[in-house]
Amino acid sequence: MALRVRSDGWVLCEDAQRGPRHRCVKYKFAIESCEGLELHRFAVRFSDAQEQHRQLLSLGLLDSGVAFPAWVTDHARDMVNDEQNVQRRGRELHEYWTVLMQQALLDNPRVMPVIGFDREMLRRLEGSLSEQKLRG
Repeated sequence: MALRVRSDGWVLCEDAQRGPRHRCVKYKFAIESCEGLELHRFAVRFSDAQEQHRQLLSLGLLDSGVAFPAWVTDHARDMVNDEQNVQRRGRELHEYWTVLMQQALLDNPRVMPVIGFDREMLRRLEGSLSEQKLRG
């Protein structure tokens, strides 16, 4: 099953860890089949995606060529209110997720608890959506 990732923008939200005065950005994505069926949507903070990447590495689930977007110089930048920075980071995360969707990673059941979906879940959703489309 070939998959593609569609970037669906971003949303400002409150940082639950730091309190209501601190805002953060969640980047929104949709996983689609190559036929264009939307199978799954998710939103993720950059720092949460970075932690997921660390977990995938520690479990030995990532190919050596899969790199998380660079972030070291971002500490000196406004990554919440500066729209150009937010958009750049969104593009980088989109590229990262696009690479992940091309990996055998999704075939491993240990990936589900880390990123919230795996290929089997997406297959079931695709089958269900295809049936609904045929019926109606």
